[in-house]
Amino acid sequence: MKTLLKILKYFFLVWGILTFLLAAWAGVSLFNAFTGKNVLKINHVSRHDVRFVLNGCGLGEKRLIKVVHIYESARSFTGDHFDAYAILISHVEENELTPDQYWARGDRASPVLTDAVKLVASWARNETKDWFPNENELLSENYYIYARRISMHSGNMVHIAEIAFVNPVTKMVYYASVKV
Repeated sequence: MKTLLKILKYFFLVWGILTFLLAAWAGVSLFNAFTGKNVLKINHVSRHDVRFVLNGCGLGEKRLIKVVHIYESARSFTGDHFDAYAILISHVEENELTPDQYWARGDRASPVLTDAVKLVASWARNETKDWFPNENELLSENYYIYARRISMHSGNMVHIAEIAFVNPVTKMVYYASVKV
């Protein structure tokens, strides 16, 4: 009988610790969901916050002149969001934007990349309205596309897209991240 009581004592001790840890995790998650870490941000960003865009697609942060626009939506519990940036850079040459460097010209995009651009453009049309290029512009010869990440559901529908777009003439880099 004493052995059974000892076992139950340790069982409830471990159970209590696990319950406490779970409650603490849930509390922190709810706190983050309802505080400033999960709110819409428009044009509140530093150069430091967007350098990953230029570094990630091989252009390098040293080209960054100015962050022109930013839109960062709040995150849902599952991480759904839409973020978009417009960045002015000092220079870019078309010969840097080659397929060897994982760039595709907009009018030569693969079907999967085209679907990802359409997803980005549909969100941009609603959220950024006047500053993010539309689908026809992005899929034209004027833009080069660098897909950082594209994920599809089993039904071949793009549900995650992280894409950088460059217009060499205007020296503008646009970046969008969508998860739905």
